[in-house]
Amino acid sequence: MTTGGVVLAALIGASCGSDGDAGTVGSPSPTSATSPTTSDTVSTTDGTTTTEPSTDTTPEPVPTAVLMSPADQLLRISMTLRGLRPTAEELQSVVDDPTLVESYVDAWLDTEAFGKVIRDMHAEQFRTRADTVEQLPSRGPLSDNNTWEIYSSIVEEPLMLVEHVVMNDRPYTEVVTLDYTLYDAMIAEVYGLPFDPDGPEWQEGHWTDGRPHSGVLSSSEIFRRYRSAGANYNRKRANFVAEAFLCEPFASRNIVLPTGLDLSDEAVVLEAITNNPACVGCHQAMDPIAAFFWGYKHQLKARAVRLAYEENCTISLYNDEPVPEGALQEDTCYPLRLYRPYMEDEWEGLGLRPPGFYGQPGERIDDLGEMIAADPRFATCTTKRFWSYLAHEDVDHVDLGLTIELSEVLTSSGFDTKELVKSIVLHPRFLTDHFEGEGEAPFEPVGAMLIRPEQYQTALLDLTGFTWWAEPFEPDCSPECWDVVDLQNSDRYGFRAMAGGIDGMQVIKPSYTAIPSAPLVYRATANEAAAWAVEHELLLPKAERRLLTEVELTDTDEALVREQLSLLHMRISSELVAPDSAVVDRSYELWSAMHAISDDPQRAWVLTLTALLQDARMVFY
Repeated sequence: MTTGGVVLAALIGASCGSDGDAGTVGSPSPTSATSPTTSDTVSTTDGTTTTEPSTDTTPEPVPTAVLMSPADQLLRISMTLRGLRPTAEELQSVVDDPTLVESYVDAWLDTEAFGKVIRDMHAEQFRTRADTVEQLPSRGPLSDNNTWEIYSSIVEEPLMLVEHVVMNDRPYTEVVTLDYTLYDAMIAEVYGLPFDPDGPEWQEGHWTDGRPHSGVLSSSEIFRRYRSAGANYNRKRANFVAEAFLCEPFASRNIVLPTGLDLSDEAVVLEAITNNPACVGCHQAMDPIAAFFWGYKHQLKARAVRLAYEENCTISLYNDEPVPEGALQEDTCYPLRLYRPYMEDEWEGLGLRPPGFYGQPGERIDDLGEMIAADPRFATCTTKRFWSYLAHEDVDHVDLGLTIELSEVLTSSGFDTKELVKSIVLHPRFLTDHFEGEGEAPFEPVGAMLIRPEQYQTALLDLTGFTWWAEPFEPDCSPECWDVVDLQNSDRYGFRAMAGGIDGMQVIKPSYTAIPSAPLVYRATANEAAAWAVEHELLLPKAERRLLTEVELTDTDEALVREQLSLLHMRISSELVAPDSAVVDRSYELWSAMHAISDDPQRAWVLTLTALLQDARMVFY
């Protein structure tokens, strides 16, 4: 950003809103496949010489892309689509028949685990899982619910809607156009929605406060997350729309603003965004999008709800706290009212631009959703966001050629999300291990990918049955106590951002490479999971165990221990290794060393499992 861009950032804060067997695949030739033109010296009849361009059209050498082994391909695809390690049987099947990889992709795209991946992806892109900020309080009809229960329910509202669209094979455009919403019993209490206690956990329905339905553009949680404070006038919300669905955030524009603007003066700002050419360049597009959101309250903070209940759901003008916006009971006591249709035209009284989408006029949110879905940038942005998340590449770095190729898959399939994802995980760039031969490679392979915190949690739960819950010590927290918290899916008390994830507020981009704190998180988590798994598994019949399926607590026979270690490597590290392999030799040395020190097979298994669960073959794929 230029020096003037720093001023732009300040203006956005005030008015724009910021808060084994290798396979090969033929590589395509570059656009220009001939060698550079050279000059040849030619003699003429009069004894002079002249220089003429060479006609040599020998193609430049292009190296051959070597794909990962079938087993490694399956591991990468399984972790990407499910967050799960493939079983030994699945690995062996693709070693025997590599053509089965595609059939596994088709099957896994219809699993609940893929639905969770869709939620995790959009939680990162919408940044709604942000437990470090103040949460809605345990008051009124929610008095029997702790803060973790309230938080972990309401933040999933827009994510469940996206999962619903994808898993029911609806066109992805319905993410911004769907004419109903999904909610659970907690959300029904918060916003006063009808709920059938005998029905499913998440039910289809409609908001009852008069807001139009337009997919996640009608989401309560998104617009509680993206507040419009002071004279921001919904510009932060407009920036969210431009970033999330068009990949063109207004906040990233390099605009040099004139000096001398008093950004604290609302009248000066309004004059500048209306008449100053430098300001108009941004606001003539942003403000019309912002105008669609005037029906939403600018903000609905947990503090306002808590204050209202302290006043027995009546508003006192003598209270030292600011009067909550609207000063109405239904605004700030459950059920909350977030949308007010009579405020939709409030922009007009302030002299702001009318609702519109890059020159196309509209009236309400559902108009905006239809215009977003029809914009070609929606398809290209969707493509880049999916590649970015699945391939661990910053969305701004996804190259144009790949974007065009995958966008064609998305649009020609009628915005079939599963077809797009299938094209991504089977793409040569996603599965290439390295290049062989001379010449410049046409693309850079994805390379080894660091496991995301959400994937690590899913894989650990599947392997060991372990989830790391803890009860934080909160003196005098009543009635807003968090109670037990999932440490792998929390930043307020847990370690999600420390493991490379985001907290949704301060850390808004994930780490694609290992950061110093990540090994500490994996070490602690692996130790807890291993201790829990060994203690519980050895109490179960072998048929009911996940990992220790061959040994009992007192077994120390080397052949039996090696057989168990071989199976653990297959299950945890995705390595098809024999009991007498060098890999198992090293694990047996670790197991036997701890057994010699402690004379306790259980401690030996805990140490060995801990090592496997934090090993690079578990953390990278």
